[in-house]
Amino acid sequence: MSTSIDELSKTASPSFSELPIELVGEVLNKLDPIDRLIAWKVSSKFQKILMVMEPGFKEIKVDFIERNVHLILDGNVLQYKPTKTGCIVKRNNHFSSLKNHDYIETAIRDLRLIFKRPKLELHLFSVIIEILYKKEERDRLYMFLTELMRRVEPINTKTISFTRMHCEEMKSILSLLNANNIEKIELNFHHGILLENYLAQLEQWKNAKELCASAVFAGFYTSIENLFNFRKFEINLETFTVADAVKIKNILLNSANFNYCKIEYSMQFVAHRFEVARLFQPSNTNGNLDYFAYKCSGGNYIIFLDDYHLEIQRENDES
Repeated sequence: MSTSIDELSKTASPSFSELPIELVGEVLNKLDPIDRLIAWKVSSKFQKILMVMEPGFKEIKVDFIERNVHLILDGNVLQYKPTKTGCIVKRNNHFSSLKNHDYIETAIRDLRLIFKRPKLELHLFSVIIEILYKKEERDRLYMFLTELMRRVEPINTKTISFTRMHCEEMKSILSLLNANNIEKIELNFHHGILLENYLAQLEQWKNAKELCASAVFAGFYTSIENLFNFRKFEINLETFTVADAVKIKNILLNSANFNYCKIEYSMQFVAHRFEVARLFQPSNTNGNLDYFAYKCSGGNYIIFLDDYHLEIQRENDES
């Protein structure tokens, strides 16, 4: 099947759109979600029927790779590549050539057909911008994506995933999501960045229950206070200090919703580990106790501490 929504819409049979609306609705309802995108462009009659149907997609990934855009819709990949005369849209072994079409604009236009549907309820929305992308291309695709999202906001998704993006970019996209639906935020980076305080001021950040922030080569920088609104979080931090541990101890005194965290730090913590252990358990005099209980007014916790990470688990919680 050719994957160009523009091209395929031209080949639809005119007689089909003239059938009774009930019968057309039954047929459209049996199509897979990608074929419904094609049907959307056939006629305004189809659009009216499809508008009241669920789009069918649960996971949407927008992957911007060097000179390519991938829309990954529930595992189905639509690839948009530039050519000398326009662009190519490819799915599996089928492709369509579109003259005088920009590959980024074509991908965003097709994405709009999904986002404009009022019943869209995603489990995952992921945005990936590869580090090799040229600045002018990166700025252009980011502009098109955010303009689209502003037209159809708020977007409903349970999980938002960002890969190798600037903090300001994440803020703009996060702010356009339905704050009442967001449950989890994922950050995937080679090198961690500074997570600015303005991220933590967003209702979407405050309402999310879980954060998973992973950095392969260097950790993130952020204030400890920006993390404990989550019931559960895992993060790589570039540094972790005794002052940070003091803040955590004070937060746990009044943190009824917090259940679990795992903080990995890029730099070894040998010099301060004993001091932090004594902070939570003053009776620890030998410095060899890596696993211990901590009780306070905010709850009972199990703490694991070594040179590379701190893990805190509320007792009787399965997180």
